[in-house]
Amino acid sequence: MDWPLWLSPLWYVVALAIVGPMLYYYFGGARQRVLEQLADERDPVRGWAKGVYGIITGGTDYAYEDKRKLRAVLREWWGINDTGQFQAFFSELRAEQPRSKPEAAWCWVRAVNLARMAAGAQFISYAESWRLIAVILPRIQVTFADWEDLGQSYLVARDDWVRENDINPQGVESVEHNINGLRATVWRNVAFGQQLDLTLRRGKEYATADKLRVLWYITAAAIEGAIRFRSLLVGAAFVIVAAVFLGQAFLSSTSAENDLVGTWLGELVEAGSIDDKKYDTRRWLMVMRPDRTATRTMRWYLGRQKQEEVVTQYEWSVNYDWGDKALVWRLVCKQNSPGYECEKAAYRFAVNPSELRYSSGRAAFTMRKVSADYRMP
Repeated sequence: MDWPLWLSPLWYVVALAIVGPMLYYYFGGARQRVLEQLADERDPVRGWAKGVYGIITGGTDYAYEDKRKLRAVLREWWGINDTGQFQAFFSELRAEQPRSKPEAAWCWVRAVNLARMAAGAQFISYAESWRLIAVILPRIQVTFADWEDLGQSYLVARDDWVRENDINPQGVESVEHNINGLRATVWRNVAFGQQLDLTLRRGKEYATADKLRVLWYITAAAIEGAIRFRSLLVGAAFVIVAAVFLGQAFLSSTSAENDLVGTWLGELVEAGSIDDKKYDTRRWLMVMRPDRTATRTMRWYLGRQKQEEVVTQYEWSVNYDWGDKALVWRLVCKQNSPGYECEKAAYRFAVNPSELRYSSGRAAFTMRKVSADYRMP
């Protein structure tokens, strides 16, 4: 099979490799995640919250991190394995009544970060995460004087926790490093005392520009993935081509075998001699059976006079020749008339319900289908 360039399976594999991930990203949650991230960039309150959870994360919002990794961390460090356990733990943090600024910072900063982690772990929705955080942020703002006050209070509490639990500081987040990073970014750009409008943003309120950006991000991510895994795509295209060829060969062979079954008559006008008997016409009747056996009766005529007859019993088969890209009809002689040797033959052929054309080298023949009770003269 010779593929036109536009019909090459590689194009369809590439298209599927791009469109498939796009649909997965679009309907599998990635679209909503990116829209939420873009909404965070536009929402000053969410930007303010970054200055809180950033003390633990360095600015990373865990709501958009890998779900499996987050669930592993929640299980290992918090003992949280599902939504119910998260809700119970968060309720305890929210209900605490801190007696000092370090205790307040330790409770509320962790609560904000935990709500974002729960969203990333898909224990709660993004909207639910912000709803829970909205309860905590005003407490932080009225309790602490500024960002520095919040950061240093948390640092004191963290150091106490490390010391009391005999924990290696190298195995936990570097709060000092995170605070230094926040000083140069979020804390510099976002006023600690800004007004906090805690109205939740609904999905239908996402900006059109954000929706277009999401579509572009998803398309770019899918194209990037296709480029990254191009060797796999070529391999997939090769597999598809092989499957198509194999399928076509099987279907063609099966169809041809069915069409070959029946009674066929051939005739060739030619001058020659056989056993010193001249002839000018050769006719042959071939009966092809479903069990892949066949009988051919070959007769030579001079005018209306029969000169010679040879009856041959065959076994036959049909195969697809990959080199010639054609069907091959093979005949193996099992029994012949006395005085004639058995031989094998192979022909490239094309068959339809009424006509069979076959050839070997330069010799080409045609037979037409006749009724089962047909008799040669």
